[in-house]
Amino acid sequence: MYNHKLSISAGFAAFFGLVASSHGALLIDDFSIEQSVFGNGTDETAANGRGLGVNLTSGVAGLIVGGGNATFNRGSGGAYGIMNWDGIVGSRNTTTAFGPSGLDISQGGLNDAFSFVYSSSTTMDVRILAVEFNGIRYWDQTISLPASGGMTEATFSFADFSNIFGAPGGSPDFNNLGGLVLEIYPTSDNFSMAMDNFQAVSSISPVPELEDYGLIAGFGCFAVVVIRRKLQGNTPVTA
Repeated sequence: MYNHKLSISAGFAAFFGLVASSHGALLIDDFSIEQSVFGNGTDETAANGRGLGVNLTSGVAGLIVGGGNATFNRGSGGAYGIMNWDGIVGSRNTTTAFGPSGLDISQGGLNDAFSFVYSSSTTMDVRILAVEFNGIRYWDQTISLPASGGMTEATFSFADFSNIFGAPGGSPDFNNLGGLVLEIYPTSDNFSMAMDNFQAVSSISPVPELEDYGLIAGFGCFAVVVIRRKLQGNTPVTA
């Protein structure tokens, strides 16, 4: 995947603190802004409009963000972690539809998947919920991710999201997004995980950009000139 980053408009930065790449990848969260919640509670103070939550029925659990990682740990008991991005500082709503005012997270169709890298002590289920602007439709996708001792990429294709609420039918409208939720469900006790670089990406290799073609063409012309001069130098002069 591609994460060559460049700044985009302040309007986008207000929602997700987004950073776009030259090949379309849109950084949703690099987890550099610190935030944490322990037990059965929420934290709604992240400057980039990110909210955290832990749904705890028993035992001990904590969700901590900062330093470039989001970590979720659970001892015994039942708990799952929640992160949502609604673009509204100080407001955590897991089904908000009014955050980005219709953000095109696909960037004109360049992006076709969500992606993050993770490590996990055991298998976990991760659910991503996408809310269309104004709450017309809701889509979700859940993937069971295996344990991983090192950072491993996980990809959620836009095409595999299913409509779960609101007006039925139609493909997920990722060019008119109102909010995102990511939920982490451990499948066993004594669980720990970490993730980084949650982004929207293109799963297709990009076509070389115009300047790349110019460089190739320039090198080709240079090679032709060199070869021509070499041949001329080896050609005998005749009267």
